[in-house]
Amino acid sequence: MNPACVVGDHYRFDVCCLWRYSACFEAPYTFDFCCPGAASVAPYFGDPSCFQDASNFYNFERCCIYKDAECFDGVSFTPQRCCGEAAPAGLTRLGRCQGELGNAVPFHLGQRNTGRILFLPFKKLTKVTALMLFSLIVGAQRAAASFNASFDLMADSGLGLRLLLSKLEISSSLGSYVQREAQLKDPVDVYTLALRLRRWQGDSSVLHFLPRGCPAVSKSVVLVHCYPRTNSKGEMNSGDLNSLQLMEELYDWLVILRHAEDPGACFGQLDVSLRELQAQRRLGNITVVLSPYLRSWHLQMHSAALWRLSQLVSPELAVLGLPSAGNTFAWPLRRLRRQYWKLQAVEYPTGSARHYIGDDKGSKLCHGGDAVSASRVYKSSVLKMLLQGVEAASGAEWLLNLDLEALETGINHRTFLCAVGAFDEEDYLQHVRLNSHLSLRYAIEVARLRPGALTVNCAVTRAATVMVDEYFRGDTSAVTMSTAGMVTSWCFRRSLRKAWRELTAWWSGLSPSHYVVPADGTSLSLLRNLEEPIPWDHDVDIWLYTPGAVEWINEVFSAEHRSAALDSLKRAGFRWLSAKSYVARGGGVHVEMQFLDPMDVGILAVDMDVVIKPYFPRSVFPLAVNLYGSIAAAGVLQIRLAAQKYFSAKKLNRSGQPFLCSRPGHPSCIPTSLAISEGSGALASCEFEDRFVLLDWFE
Repeated sequence: MNPACVVGDHYRFDVCCLWRYSACFEAPYTFDFCCPGAASVAPYFGDPSCFQDASNFYNFERCCIYKDAECFDGVSFTPQRCCGEAAPAGLTRLGRCQGELGNAVPFHLGQRNTGRILFLPFKKLTKVTALMLFSLIVGAQRAAASFNASFDLMADSGLGLRLLLSKLEISSSLGSYVQREAQLKDPVDVYTLALRLRRWQGDSSVLHFLPRGCPAVSKSVVLVHCYPRTNSKGEMNSGDLNSLQLMEELYDWLVILRHAEDPGACFGQLDVSLRELQAQRRLGNITVVLSPYLRSWHLQMHSAALWRLSQLVSPELAVLGLPSAGNTFAWPLRRLRRQYWKLQAVEYPTGSARHYIGDDKGSKLCHGGDAVSASRVYKSSVLKMLLQGVEAASGAEWLLNLDLEALETGINHRTFLCAVGAFDEEDYLQHVRLNSHLSLRYAIEVARLRPGALTVNCAVTRAATVMVDEYFRGDTSAVTMSTAGMVTSWCFRRSLRKAWRELTAWWSGLSPSHYVVPADGTSLSLLRNLEEPIPWDHDVDIWLYTPGAVEWINEVFSAEHRSAALDSLKRAGFRWLSAKSYVARGGGVHVEMQFLDPMDVGILAVDMDVVIKPYFPRSVFPLAVNLYGSIAAAGVLQIRLAAQKYFSAKKLNRSGQPFLCSRPGHPSCIPTSLAISEGSGALASCEFEDRFVLLDWFE
């Protein structure tokens, strides 16, 4: 068809060029202009006015190709009038089968059988259609039987029983012959059907069950798609869905279509469908997964792109995606960096990380990276392996799980984006939220998957901590990790920095003359990084100084206090565990304190070693420094003493030993010091490769 004639959905090849529907054509859109070559094609003699319903209920593919009986009322809307006699004969059975029956199975109705599950022997690996499911027939030998029964219909798809229809009602009066057909909204692939008697009342009787469905088929290529009902941008109309089903006929593929309330719920359907096919050994050699965020589907354009992509699948090209082209063009090939409890998805500076050096076609069309589009084609053996590490999720996290599992297993080196076409779909990373499964399995607590947006899950910190007094002791996880030669978890370090900021804000807010000084291990940040605690720190050491008096200082030794200052400290999230005075020796009051930080996994307690000292002149610490986002005081002598005490040029654990990661290969290992001089070994390299270890730094 001449593309100049295609305006929206009004001009369609079947209606205009094959049916010669007169409403399609007006100057300059004539039949010869819009349909070059179609004059030699025999027209369909059906009446196109059947398919002008505003609700799109009467759809050409569904009614005339699929032969859906619901299209026709037998009076004004008949197959003869609406479809004519020239519909392609080869498509009449597409997506449907008629008269495929299982063996009749008797079910004895009675009170003692309530709750009983009856498995219906049927052809293994069966596709049960939405049109005809089974019939319930009262046994003729019980002429006087009267009953009322309610059943649940279930399916065994290879992963256990799941409910298909609830409270299926059937009744008989005085032994009359009863036949009942139940309908499903969608086809379902099952091993066997099962019935459970929920409720029964009346005379004992015998029912015979006759399941109906289509015999199973195994194909070399399987296409699985779930479409949402409620998302107007991602929902596909019935014409699109019928076109998807047409791919069974066009390419001899197995097409599995599901639906859910929203795109997020669709990922659970995709997971179940793929695992059922795997359990039934029907996954084939190639698996096509279409995204629930697909905005539209055009049979000629998109099916050809998928077919070309399937032809490129090989052991070296095991996961293949496509560019996106809707209102704008997008090249969704990304690098996934997973390190130091962080994850980031970034575009490659020049488009890709690798290219294929095999055959000429693949090397020209396909570009390698860690993550591709949401719609993708898998080598089925690779998908089976990846699914072992994937957890069913009600959201796009399911796709990220697949990509991270590929990264973990090295399949990312066989992942490519191929320029054989383009799909109009939303970027799935726009919808991902970091869940506990991803956090724990891949050691991630924060992810930046799109510019300016972070998603956080503190499951790693929670799993490594010990609960004390209804709070999670953060120091337990931090000490464990740093002792093991790993960077302290991201959520804990964020709370550590927050504790410093909150306490300094409280102290400085009490009086303009108050000042804070970083002490002990915290003072090392003056030499390492002023933005945040060092990556392996586990507590906050801080001195709270003032040149004047602190009237309420003795109240820290008692649970009872009347000071407004301590009340405000408690409201800010702090509690003190113990206090000891060194005033008699010229020191201050040493307070063991905790900052209680509410997180998504509970309240994390951060240890703080605090010294409150009145009558201490600011002149000893004349320097002002922005430390962790708060103004602190420092002195040259203090910095020198910290360097001498903690060997600041070296990176040592709390035992004074160089870090040695106990889990080599873990993405959060602290770099090991390496000698770099050529003779004596007097120089060593011990720095992180870049600033990615920092809390807020992303590429």
